[in-house]
Formats: sequence, C-alpha cells, structure tokens
Amino acid sequence: MPCSQRQLIANRLNAQKPTGPKTFAGKFRSSIIERKFVEQAVIKILERVL
Repeated sequence: MPCSQRQLIANRLNAQKPTGPKTFAGKFRSSIIERKFVEQAVIKILERVL
C-alpha cells in the first residue's frame, strides 16, 4: 500500500534521527539486555539439540 507524499517526507525525516543510546549508562544497560536475549536463544537452541 503506497503512502502519501506527506507521509513519505515524514518517514524520511524521522529516519535521519539518530537511534540508540548515547550515554555510557544507556549503552551498558542495552548491552545487558541484549546478552539476556542471546542467552535465552542459546538455551532454547540447546534444548532442541540435546
């Protein structure tokens, strides 16, 4: 479904905004959360294999 010209411009402008944490504390918290997801994924994979 194509979007309107106005929506397309808004999407392009929003896409230029930086994403992700900027502070050390935010980056640290993000890395901890990511490690938890990876750990859970590895456990699920190992449960299927074993």
